[in-house]
Amino acid sequence: MKTIYITYKQHAPWAIHDLITELGEYLNSNQYITKSQIGGYLYIDTFDYNLPDCEVIIYDDELDCLKAISFSESKTQLFDIFQKRNNKNDILAVLHERSWGSDIFNKDNFNFKIKNTTTYTLSSECDFDYFYNKRQSLKYDKLIDKMFFRTTTGRGDEFELSKRGIINPLFPSLPYNDYMDLAIQHKIGLSIAAGYEICHRDIEYMAIGIPMLRLEYLNNYNPLIIPNYHYIAIDREGFEFDSNKDNVGGEKYIEAYVKKFNEVKDDYEFLNFISLNANQYYKEYCSPSTRLKTIINLLEI
Repeated sequence: MKTIYITYKQHAPWAIHDLITELGEYLNSNQYITKSQIGGYLYIDTFDYNLPDCEVIIYDDELDCLKAISFSESKTQLFDIFQKRNNKNDILAVLHERSWGSDIFNKDNFNFKIKNTTTYTLSSECDFDYFYNKRQSLKYDKLIDKMFFRTTTGRGDEFELSKRGIINPLFPSLPYNDYMDLAIQHKIGLSIAAGYEICHRDIEYMAIGIPMLRLEYLNNYNPLIIPNYHYIAIDREGFEFDSNKDNVGGEKYIEAYVKKFNEVKDDYEFLNFISLNANQYYKEYCSPSTRLKTIINLLEI
């Protein structure tokens, strides 16, 4: 019997939760049995595991093959299940690899496959193509000569960057579409990492065609997000390899953001190159029309 285990998020699903629903519906229509619940944690007695709403488990008992994907921001006991089984048929895909501890990097020590994945926009309902096309119609010399950055969780350097006029004023929260409309009016989008370094905003920048500037990614996202191809990268030489430090920031970080922004902000050819490549990444792997296929291929279903 082939079984897929899902905990559906009870309220306000993000694109990740929409994708999880799509995966469940796809496998159910292909003779997989779905065991699920809405909200809380789905207890799976086969593995003695409480499944959160950011993970999916797929098990084929005839082949004794376990596959799972986790978008968790930190390590869960899902890894322990795979490690204990250590089965060559198994596949575990994770998003925030560096948050899962050092064991996960010792991939050659395990029989099962450990894979990285990518992330998605916050919402599936926003018409990102509309904002992308609107962005293309704007005259470059009429764009706001600043980086765009908005967050509800706070980052160490955002207030100083705003004070210096490098990013937009830190207005109160905006409705989602207003946020997108304001973003496309800026030359560049800034991304500042938190404890988990990739954010919905990174993919949203790709979707709406605003080139993203940030410190080089620490995680190897899959498909790979390439520095100075998909985004404007600040080299990590001289910076700690810790996204928590990026979040705290400091003068060294501020200087790096300002320096890189001034280097590239008037290089229209380079900014357009980044924008086009990033938007292609979004369309091929993260858009509502392609994300399910990407996950199916990743999990080798």
